[in-house]
Amino acid sequence: HFYFICFYKYNEEIIAFSISCKNNRKKGEAPISIDKIKSWGVSIVKTTQHTREFLLPRSGGTLDFQDKKVLLVGCGSVGSFIAKQIVQTGIGKLILADTDTFTADNLYRHNLSMSYNNLNKADSLKVNLGYVYPYTDIEAKNLELSKIQKEVIIECDLIIIAIGNPTQERWFNEYLKKENIHVNVIYTWLEGYGLGGHAIYVDSTMNNGCLQCNYLDVNEEIPILHSNVNFLYPNQNVTKDIGGCGTLFLPYSHLDAEQTALMTSRMAIDVLSEKINRSVRISWKGPSKDAEDNSLRLTHRYYKYSESKYDEYKQGFCFV
Repeated sequence: HFYFICFYKYNEEIIAFSISCKNNRKKGEAPISIDKIKSWGVSIVKTTQHTREFLLPRSGGTLDFQDKKVLLVGCGSVGSFIAKQIVQTGIGKLILADTDTFTADNLYRHNLSMSYNNLNKADSLKVNLGYVYPYTDIEAKNLELSKIQKEVIIECDLIIIAIGNPTQERWFNEYLKKENIHVNVIYTWLEGYGLGGHAIYVDSTMNNGCLQCNYLDVNEEIPILHSNVNFLYPNQNVTKDIGGCGTLFLPYSHLDAEQTALMTSRMAIDVLSEKINRSVRISWKGPSKDAEDNSLRLTHRYYKYSESKYDEYKQGFCFV
């Protein structure tokens, strides 16, 4: 059984097709000439190009981001979906960073399967995504946010932080300012009980707002410990416990994680495409019934927020 793969140029496009030659005899001369091919059955076989230039545009990705490098810190529920979505856009280089281990209690709201049980999340996502999507260079680092080297940070076109830890996020924001590092950063997190999720983009110049703007009292412009973007008031017990000691968790579904990831990934694409040139923030809002049934108090922003759109920072409203 012989295949001849053929290419020709037509209207500036490369056309590919295959000629299949079959012969039931175990011995015989290869069909490499007109005379020798007469005893072979010949047919045309459709071919599909498995090339970067063909598959990415054809299957919904783009070649525009092949020279872009994105660092994703946090490979939990939200981060795992962001990683997949970013790779599917056609990003050239993705660095994954997380110290956490994937376990069975992550299963129904994570992008990984039980095949990766008790393995590092970043390493597992690298293997999982690299097997499916061949045209992204994926690197995994078993590191937390504060341990990522400056050399890695400054080489990135975009950093996405999906750790849901405001203390580390605020430290990182101040670190970038202190070290005078100009890099685009998106901070994203979700809130429990399906209330919603948030994404904040900090422009690399930080001239029109940085992350600290979200930790000011909106009325008195004084610093506060909780984000003024959140839909839940602080100092409330928002976790549940269904299995005894050590099983506290924040209740949310895979739909909440994917919705937050999708919103963040769209923002990331806009940043990489230079469609956003200022610091902005965006949220999605879900129903309040589950939270209210658990006697949780919701902020004024929850009730006022009516649609998901980019909200611009107030110029000069940054506490340093």
